[in-house]
Amino acid sequence: MKKTIIATLTLSTLTFGALVGTPAIHAASNVTKPAIAESSQASMKKAIDQFLQSKQFNGTLLVAQNGKIVMSKGYGDSDFATQSKNNTDTIFRVGSITKQMTAVAIMQLAEKGKLSLDDKVSKFIPEFKEGDKITIRQLLSHTSGISDSIFAARVESAPFEYTSPDELMKMYYDLKLDSEPGTKFSYSNIGYHMLGYIIQKTSHTSWDNYLTENIFKPLNMTRTGIDLNVPVQSNHAVGFEVDGEPALFEDRSYMFGTGAVYSTVEDLLKFDQAVTSGKLISQASFTTMVTPVGSNNYGLGWADGARLKKSSDWKWHNGETAGFLGFHAVNLKTNTEVILLSNKNIDANEYSGVIAGGVIDIVEKTAINPEKP
Repeated sequence: MKKTIIATLTLSTLTFGALVGTPAIHAASNVTKPAIAESSQASMKKAIDQFLQSKQFNGTLLVAQNGKIVMSKGYGDSDFATQSKNNTDTIFRVGSITKQMTAVAIMQLAEKGKLSLDDKVSKFIPEFKEGDKITIRQLLSHTSGISDSIFAARVESAPFEYTSPDELMKMYYDLKLDSEPGTKFSYSNIGYHMLGYIIQKTSHTSWDNYLTENIFKPLNMTRTGIDLNVPVQSNHAVGFEVDGEPALFEDRSYMFGTGAVYSTVEDLLKFDQAVTSGKLISQASFTTMVTPVGSNNYGLGWADGARLKKSSDWKWHNGETAGFLGFHAVNLKTNTEVILLSNKNIDANEYSGVIAGGVIDIVEKTAINPEKP
């Protein structure tokens, strides 16, 4: 029997040292960024190519600097049954990278005065009994104390059944907290379900329509959207599990707000560039998002490079859902980006820490120590 993989991200299991102090935040549009020398690009591409092939990477890679693509390439099969190949236009389910888009939507609504990050959740979901203890900011930073146990049970018990946002919220009305809000980092998909619902309540439109009209369309992200069930766009990769079996294209309604987006590497580049340059939200809002909360090395929808044992100039997120893995990172000092999307499931920590982290190491070495012409 094919199994369903819960769309979650394993940031909480990446145990690295806490930051000492708060790192300076560099706005991508306001910093002088040394370009990767053209003479060194060939050796960088070769090194990345050899590295990814040695790891049997199956998916698509993009490396960019200053918004310009330096390397973009597909690896392996987009569908193992037909042996069609991955390319730069292949669509992948991005899992919890969705959370960054939900978080940006919340920041937009805060800038419009529709909500405050310090509003209590009870203001928008009054039936949630613990809602008067939790703020929107704590939902964004995974410090709400909300457990994911009900979410996991829902995924395993009914992967093919549609669940409306209202039905999801009803599941959480009597939910008990695992810890006091604001005291502990605990990754919560349910928290982002609630954020998606808050977006609907304050914008008076559906979560997916809000993202489409306020993020995807303005950025011309034509290969990005919401997967509810079977793929609706061409060249959509088929996910495969660790055991080589095709992943189930289960109903995606339970990924509302937390993991339902599909995209391509080039569309994610558009998103990153827009967020870091002040096109979607203000620089002040972006700085708030990428500033770690306490010693968690995680801000509001963005993880700090320290979680990958990298410089805090790197801000990133990853994602995992049935048969798919995603990763994207931006170096705010050099405006360098690394994006990897895959349709072959492996351990998420290995994917982010070893494979994506290895590509970052190669890119950093090239950018810092470019070859002389």
